Amino acid sequence: YVRNDRIWNTSSAVGQPPAWVCVSDGTIPDGTPYSEAGVSTSGSPIITGLASTTKVLRGDFVNVSAGFPAVGVWTVVAVTTTTITINVNANSNAAPTVTHAAPVFGAMANLV
Repeated sequence: YVRNDRIWNTSSAVGQPPAWVCVSDGTIPDGTPYSEAGVSTSGSPIITGLASTTKVLRGDFVNVSAGFPAVGVWTVVAVTTTTITINVNANSNAAPTVTHAAPVFGAMANLV
């Protein structure tokens, strides 16, 4: 999900929200959430040394624990069997953990 995506409440009633709006990009994983340790190299967007990337798809949103400019949600732009490439370069050599970033939703104003 990306910001401003909506999930409509098909059973809305008075006092309930008609929908929820995505306020922070994220990926809802299929099954078990992804979490793998890898290696980042300063100046490169590629995270190497991942044991598995089978649960990561191009376009997924991920969190990376270390080695990148700021804590944030990054977009996967390429995947191989042991690497992922995200949309920002690392700013240090590190051993980050990569996890799916969950989307955050906020309720629209309740129906009256």
